[in-house]
Amino acid sequence: MTGPHHIEAQSVARSAGLAEALAIVSRNHPGAWRTGSRPWDLTTWCGALAESPQDAVGTLGTRVQDDFLRSLLHARLGFSERLVGLVVAHLRNRRTGESTILLQQLVKAQLGEVAIEHLEIDALLASSTFDRQEALMVDRRITDVDRAVLRLFGASGYLRDDFALWANVSEQLLAYSMSPEEEQQP
Repeated sequence: MTGPHHIEAQSVARSAGLAEALAIVSRNHPGAWRTGSRPWDLTTWCGALAESPQDAVGTLGTRVQDDFLRSLLHARLGFSERLVGLVVAHLRNRRTGESTILLQQLVKAQLGEVAIEHLEIDALLASSTFDRQEALMVDRRITDVDRAVLRLFGASGYLRDDFALWANVSEQLLAYSMSPEEEQQP
């Protein structure tokens, strides 16, 4: 069941960014971000993950509670919603012919599909029958949506403002929060 701390993580990710949302997740789940007995600084972990994902393996505990996974997914969804807001602002200022790229039929259709996908993911996260397999499925759906939104940025999404970098960090969160055995369970 979605709780107030899940909504807070999603809202903060939407308004302030992923790092701030992960700080909320960390505050609400003390001990979840540890290697051995030492708490990890979230900014350092995100930076290490962004620079070299293979070196960041093991910085999260391998077995975490479902509530923590739900919090991570809410933070991911909020960040995904933030990406949509950023791409809309970006495309609103880009012109093609007599109008902006934002007003192009295919762009509007893709943004509509993204909005529907966000609503469906939010409904799945609110489900009280949330388990690890559903977490993996929701994680995959968020990743697919983020990639579609990043394509709307064009090259600028990869070359400026670190949109793609933070999307990559977001994409890797669940992978490093579950053990390989958990990810491969049917």
